[in-house]
Amino acid sequence: MYKRVLGSSQIIDNSEFEYLFCFEANQLGVEKAYLAIVDKARNPLYDFSFNISADNLQRYLSNIQHDVYLQAYLNNRLFGSLSYLQEIVSADSVQGDEFNELIRPVIRLNHSVSGLAKLRGGSTAVFSTHMVRKPTLSNWSRFNDLWHLFTCWAEQKLVSREMATVLHRIQGSDRAPYSHIMLTPTERVVLELLVEGMDGSEIAKYRRVSKETVRSQIKQILSKTSSHSQNQLIARYFNGSLHYYGDS
Repeated sequence: MYKRVLGSSQIIDNSEFEYLFCFEANQLGVEKAYLAIVDKARNPLYDFSFNISADNLQRYLSNIQHDVYLQAYLNNRLFGSLSYLQEIVSADSVQGDEFNELIRPVIRLNHSVSGLAKLRGGSTAVFSTHMVRKPTLSNWSRFNDLWHLFTCWAEQKLVSREMATVLHRIQGSDRAPYSHIMLTPTERVVLELLVEGMDGSEIAKYRRVSKETVRSQIKQILSKTSSHSQNQLIARYFNGSLHYYGDS
């Protein structure tokens, strides 16, 4: 599956991306991780936790305002970049009872590579990984690749959502539902014969097929074009409101 995902130019679904992330995370020594896409109202559009229990994740998110590292990341204007958080604030220098009591017990690891990135529509990508050992220089480029992969995938995911919304609007309007109008070469021939004035029996005789075959083909054309009758289908053909394309 890993090789198939890497070799694919299609949209990677959630399970494929998460499989790829976990594979790379294990290679990099990541013990815990949290990924998310949140909208501008801070509602999660997607989230995925790696070796973090639901209870611990909820405890962290409920006390996120006490995360010293997150505040330091934002205060240093690092938004949009991947950072080794212990370079910003060393573990030994962290002060604050809230952090030590509420945040540290959830993660229980001393090294974090994390980042936030702006996405379309005011959404944000959240990438947070944690490990026992400091990441090596040789691993840093792989962390950056994984971060870049996630932000690109997150953007692609939002684009797909936006496209689905637009298609829904199109299908709900008076215009033809483009995603449903894909006629086979045979269906295109039948449609053209219909608009030339032939009925089903004449088309069957002309094409030397049974009437049942033609009847089935016409039914498919009506369904694909959301036409209620042959008369409506032909009228839409001539008034230019019938939009279709063929499988060549």
